[in-house]
Amino acid sequence: MGLSELPIEILWIIASYLSSQRNIYALVKTNRRLHQSLEKYLLYWNAQYNHGSALLFAVKHSGLVPRIRTILVGLDIARTRPHSTRMLSPRKAKRYTDDDSNEEEELSDEEESSDEDPCLRRMIGRGMIRRGFLNTTNPYWADVYTHPLLLQRYCIPSTLNIQHALVVGIQTRNTEAIEALLQFGAEVNFYRGHRAGEPFSKHRGRRWLSHSLDIDNPPLFTAVQYGNLEIVNKLLECGADPQRYTPSPLYRAVEDGRRDLISALLKHDVRSQKAALKLAVLRGDYSMVEFLLSAGLSASEHGHAGLYAAEMKGYEDITTLLKLHGATVDALSEADKMKWATEDKDGTDPPTYYRCFIQTSPEIDESE
Repeated sequence: MGLSELPIEILWIIASYLSSQRNIYALVKTNRRLHQSLEKYLLYWNAQYNHGSALLFAVKHSGLVPRIRTILVGLDIARTRPHSTRMLSPRKAKRYTDDDSNEEEELSDEEESSDEDPCLRRMIGRGMIRRGFLNTTNPYWADVYTHPLLLQRYCIPSTLNIQHALVVGIQTRNTEAIEALLQFGAEVNFYRGHRAGEPFSKHRGRRWLSHSLDIDNPPLFTAVQYGNLEIVNKLLECGADPQRYTPSPLYRAVEDGRRDLISALLKHDVRSQKAALKLAVLRGDYSMVEFLLSAGLSASEHGHAGLYAAEMKGYEDITTLLKLHGATVDALSEADKMKWATEDKDGTDPPTYYRCFIQTSPEIDESE
């Protein structure tokens, strides 16, 4: 009897003795019979030992939603199933064995006294998190440590892979993948960055994933950035908050001239209305200013900086329009007047800090 003629159960047992995803993939590609029998096993292996990294490939290609669901099922299984060292190389097997022993020691010391979530205690025991990082008030980690999937015992790399896959799905307009990820538990409000209205501060990055990954923009901002009205409405229906984070969807929509997106966002009373209106004024776009006001933007609250910029630029038609809607220069602070010609940007770039250098000259002798 040939290898491809064996029952699926026997093939899965044979595959369990392979120590890397590359070897399992090579076996899967042998013929069509092995591909049909072991593809699900390969995806489960990826979910358990590579934290679902295959999600990124599956989301980028349409028609792979069944594979996405299989990987998500594998992640669900992996959160409660211990790692089998038989399926790993000796080096990785030793690492998981050491992690399990450290976890038992950590839990035995604090199991009775600690009020922390069991999942977080487990990650502390494995060295994935230090106690100093368990600060949910830090904007760079708040959405990570309070993520519902993390509280359901999914690990941090798996959670970040799911959130990154959601952003990739938005970028590729893969609506079926987005729907599957949202149903599984991906958050529409997730960003490893500052909240709106909070000052910028330095932070130390950490590579949770097995590969280098830049911090993604919030899902709603990404949808506006890529100009997909259908996805923007979907995220807003699912509870996306357009005024939670520093990156401003409204500012980006005005910058791109997307009036359909502007109408959808203004229905949710987004912030950065002052910056968006000022941007339209600085660019001398009378029709955009008129559209913003007709769509619900309040000039009496957010039009003062735009009015001052219009006066300084000499745009009489825009100045008259803003005054008719209640804007006044008297309500503008001196600090805002000083930066009237500066575009506030969409919030994705951190502010630039200039280091001051003090040049000292040698002391002068009074006798000279």
